[in-house]
Amino acid sequence: MVLGWIAEKVSTAVKVRQVSKDPLVILGRHVIDATWSKADLQSFSPVTIETHRNGMMGRVLQMAAAPDRRMANREALVEAVLGMARFQVLVLPPPPEEDPSGLRGQPGITGQLKARVAEIAPLDKELRELFHAVGSFEELAPTDIWDGILLRYRIMWAWADLHHSLRQALDDTNPAAGRDWYRPFVAAQCAVEEERFRMMLGMPSAFGGSDHDITSLAYGTFYLRVLDGSRYPDLAWDESVGSVLRKGSD
Repeated sequence: MVLGWIAEKVSTAVKVRQVSKDPLVILGRHVIDATWSKADLQSFSPVTIETHRNGMMGRVLQMAAAPDRRMANREALVEAVLGMARFQVLVLPPPPEEDPSGLRGQPGITGQLKARVAEIAPLDKELRELFHAVGSFEELAPTDIWDGILLRYRIMWAWADLHHSLRQALDDTNPAAGRDWYRPFVAAQCAVEEERFRMMLGMPSAFGGSDHDITSLAYGTFYLRVLDGSRYPDLAWDESVGSVLRKGSD
C-alpha cells in the first residue's frame, strides 16, 4: 500500500512537470499575468482578481487536458465572445471620442448605445439579473448602472482575450497579417447585439436597408462557423452568407 501511494505521488509529480512545460499552459500563464496587470483591471478587489486568475488558470489546464484542444478552446471562445459583445456595444463611445477597439463604424456598430445604457438595462434580462442583487433601477443612479456595465465588460473582455490568445499555441490563427478571423467574429457578434438593443429601444436599424432583419440573422451565424471547425471561419461565413449581405447592401 505504501509503495502504491509513493508511485501515485511520483506519477502526479511527473504529470505536473509535464503540464508546466506545455506551450499552451506557458502561454496561458503569461496571458493571465499580463491581463491582470492592466490598469483598467486594477479597480477590482484583490479577492475578485485572485478569483478570476485562478478560474482562468483552471480553464487553461482544462483546455490542455481536452482530447481536441483546438475545438475545446473554440467552444470556450464562442461563449466568451457572445457574452462580451453584449457589453462591448454598450461601452463603445460615439464620435468624436476615440474608440480604442476599432469596432465603431463597422457594419451595424455605431457607438450610439452608450448614452442610453440606463434605458437599456431594465429592458434586458441579463442586465436585470446583473443589477438585481444591487437594488432596483429606481434606486440606482445612471452612473451606478454605467459603472456596473463597464466593470462587467472588463471581466468579459479578459476571458475572451484569454481564449483568443490561446489560439496562438493551437495553430488556430491566420498567419497572414490582417486576415485573422477573431476581430471579424467579434464585430459580427457586436453588430447582432447592437441590433437587438436598438430594437428594444425602437431605434432604427444600424444596418440600414429594408432587409436589415435578414442582415442581422446573417451576422448572427458567424459563431456557427467557429463551432463547426472551419479552418478559417471568416471565409466559411462569407461563402455561406456573403451573397445575402452584398444583396442587402445594394
